[in-house]
Amino acid sequence: MDKSIAGEFTFDLHRVLGAWGEGTSNSGDPGGAGDSNGATIGDATWTLRQVTGTGPVTGISWSTPGGDFAATPSASESVNSDGGYTWSGSGLIDDLNAWLATPGSNHGWLLKGPESPSTTEAKRFGSRENSDLGARPNLDLTYTQTAPPAPLPFETFLTTHFPSALTGEFIDPNGDDDGDGIPLQVEHAYGFSPSAFNAASASGFSTAIAPGTGDTTKLTLTFRRMPTATDVTYNLQISGNLTSWTTVATSAAGATATGANGGTIISDVEIGGQAPARLVTVEVTLPSGTDAQFVRLETVRSL
Repeated sequence: MDKSIAGEFTFDLHRVLGAWGEGTSNSGDPGGAGDSNGATIGDATWTLRQVTGTGPVTGISWSTPGGDFAATPSASESVNSDGGYTWSGSGLIDDLNAWLATPGSNHGWLLKGPESPSTTEAKRFGSRENSDLGARPNLDLTYTQTAPPAPLPFETFLTTHFPSALTGEFIDPNGDDDGDGIPLQVEHAYGFSPSAFNAASASGFSTAIAPGTGDTTKLTLTFRRMPTATDVTYNLQISGNLTSWTTVATSAAGATATGANGGTIISDVEIGGQAPARLVTVEVTLPSGTDAQFVRLETVRSL
């Protein structure tokens, strides 16, 4: 502010609700009496948001004389003598977010002082055309940067094994770069290198049967899991018809495997020389009369 008359007043910032114009009129010094030459094309006046013609003055009207603006101020500040003043607060943040969401609604703010017929109460503020750059109005944004979420284990896996990949580059999770028949995201679940051929037997997946009590059959199953692959859920499943599947063991978020639906965990141990990969052994009792049993390991990766 570069001119002050008659003490301290509160000035409110209100969000303007409609477009308005700027012309070439200028009241000059000392100001306060308007431009003796009258409004020019493009000007905003008390009754018009934009002047489109002069002699007489015509244009696009405000809905309400004095301007269309939000009734509730976005911020308020007490203004007294010459100097710099700052308006801040959550209301201004709300306005900025609304403008970011809908740029076309950004018509700026209106600076509104105390309404009084007295001509002895006035303040003059620098505009964007002010020759003194320090006196021009500025919008300063202060923000707190939120740390990005930690990468998922699969993302870390990709960064480790594909260091030359560009940031954001798509790498097919079902790709098979080493041609061993194991998709990339399954190699992640097993703790394999995607650039080295891995035999199917290295997955640790195996089945064995033995007589059980009475006419039952003991089905022993093993599968490999990687505790550091905390974005993978392992579901060991059996089926008699390849249509409906029953989960008999599961491990999620790197946790020790647990049995389900008759499946019993016999062991969940680290594989020698391949730490931290682990081998899970599960036992299931098949009832008498079971003709066939199919087995699969389902790995589900969270995104």
